[in-house]
Amino acid sequence: MLDKFAYFAVLAIAVVSADLAQLRRARRREIAAYGSLLAVAVYLGVVYVTQRLTWPNLDTLFDLLKGPAGKLVHSMS
Repeated sequence: MLDKFAYFAVLAIAVVSADLAQLRRARRREIAAYGSLLAVAVYLGVVYVTQRLTWPNLDTLFDLLKGPAGKLVHSMS
C-alpha cells in the first residue's frame, strides 16, 4: 500500500506543480473547474491506494448510464 501511495503522491505533485503557473492567472470559474476535477482525481486515488473496491468509482457511473444509453441507441436504430 505504501508503494501505491508513493506513486499517487508523486503523480499528484507533478500534475499540480505543472499547472500551478497557469492557475495563478486563471479566473475563479477555471479554478473551480480545475478543483472539481482534482477532487475527483484525489477520490479515485484514495480508492486506488486503499483498495476499497466496494466504494463507488467510474465503473459504477458507467453502469448507471448503460441503461439510458442502450435505450437511446435502440431508439435511433
